[in-house]
This record gives sequence, C-alpha cells and structure tokens, in this order.
Amino acid sequence: LFYSIPQTEEGFHPKRDQRCNGCHATSRSAYVPGYLLRSFETNLRGGPVSGRAKVTQETPIDQRWGGWYITGETPRQSHRGNLRGPEDFARHRDEPLYRGAMTDLTPLVDLSIYPVATSDVAAAFVMDHFADTYNLLVRAGTEQRLGEDVTVTDQLVTALLLLDEAPLQGPVRGIGGYTEKYRSQGPTDAAGRSLRELDLNQRVFRWGVSPLVYTRTFQQLPDPLRRDVQNRMNALLDGSAPWPETCVRSAEDRQIALAILRDTISDWP
Repeated sequence: LFYSIPQTEEGFHPKRDQRCNGCHATSRSAYVPGYLLRSFETNLRGGPVSGRAKVTQETPIDQRWGGWYITGETPRQSHRGNLRGPEDFARHRDEPLYRGAMTDLTPLVDLSIYPVATSDVAAAFVMDHFADTYNLLVRAGTEQRLGEDVTVTDQLVTALLLLDEAPLQGPVRGIGGYTEKYRSQGPTDAAGRSLRELDLNQRVFRWGVSPLVYTRTFQQLPDPLRRDVQNRMNALLDGSAPWPETCVRSAEDRQIALAILRDTISDWP
C-alpha cells in the first residue's frame, strides 16, 4: 500500500492514499502496487509533455531518463537525461549525444540543496532493472499465495537473468563512487566475485544475474515457486535448456554466475 506524507508546521503525518494505485497498480507495474519509472520530453519547468509511461531494462537506452538528471561518462551512449524544454529536445534529435556525458550539473540546477552533486548513470541502470523486476517478483508471489496460477514465471526468469536487457552502445562510467559502493555490499563467493559487480561495457551486471535473488522478497517466495524459478535459472545457466540467441553471454560467464549463486545462497539447488 502507498502512503502520502503531508508536511505541516506540526510535522509529518503519513496516511494511506488509495489514489496512488491509479498509476502504481496497473499494467505498468505488473498489476500490483509497485514501482513506476517513466521517461518524458519535458517543458521548461520539467513537467512531462510526451514519452514513455513505462521504462524497464528492455527499454532502448536512448529512450530513457527524460526528465532526470544523469551524470557520468557516456561518450557513445545516447539518452534523454539532462534535457529540459522543446529546444533541448529538438537539438537532441539532431545531436543524439547532446548533454549526455555530463560530469557537472552546475549549469542546470542549484546543487547546494542536495546531499550529493551527482545523479550517477550506473545507479540509473541498476534502478531501471530493479523496478520492473521487483514488480514481477511481487506479482508472482501474490498469485502463488492466493492459490492462482502463476502467470509471470517466464517473465520473472527472463528479468532475473537479464535476458531482455537493452545492450549498451559503448562503455559508460558513473561518477560519485556508486559502482564501488554497490559492489561492496556483497555477498561474495570464495573467489571474491559478486553478483553486484557492474560491467557497464556491453551490459549492466558483470555476471548477468540479478542481485534481487538476495532480497527477502525472493527468499520468502512460497517454496514451490522459488524452487521452480531457481531450477529454470539453473537450466539456462548450466546449458540443459537452450540459451536464447538474442542474449550474447559466454558459457564461461554463465558457469561463473551459477557458481556465485551456489556459493552465496545456502539452499540454491
């Protein structure tokens, strides 16, 4: 459920607000109350004009982050971050890399009121993966607990193995230390490898498996469903099920990913 938090002179007063479900419990969030990412061309005040009502890891990267500030080095990767107003978006259509590789947002926004001066592109990539994948995770668990047929298992496995992620057009690099901080959260296997290692050359996650498998939401899925998802992931990673040709990943990387899973999750089959 969602809560609004009105701010008054007396303080904060959280209250349940069903109006949120008008957007946050629709097809855009897998029909459960969930996360919602959007990407819009904006007016000069930053208000949405037109664009994508749903962004996932499958969304082409040049269509993402309209209405967002994005910092990092993206020399060959077009996106819609840091653009505001019709003139910016018109120029972007002629110059796809316009305002893409920004390491300093000072010309665009007063940074003094924010805790950090960056809006790291690496964090944006992780967010784009997590939001929709987490919604699918919640949807699957909800259906299983209600005794219904689970309709999103294939979608969930696809998302957890990032089989449908949009490819990067070249190496990108975040600034502000997010990549290192994120990896340090672990866990790591005996060889020091982590599912939270970011690649950011051809794909987002180095080993191509979502760290959402470490969340309580995944670990507390009803056991038959969790085992089914794990076994389907295993079959793809160990080669007993055909790997989709549309997702380029070496057999060695898949074996390492499976080794990390078995070494960091005690009951992984």
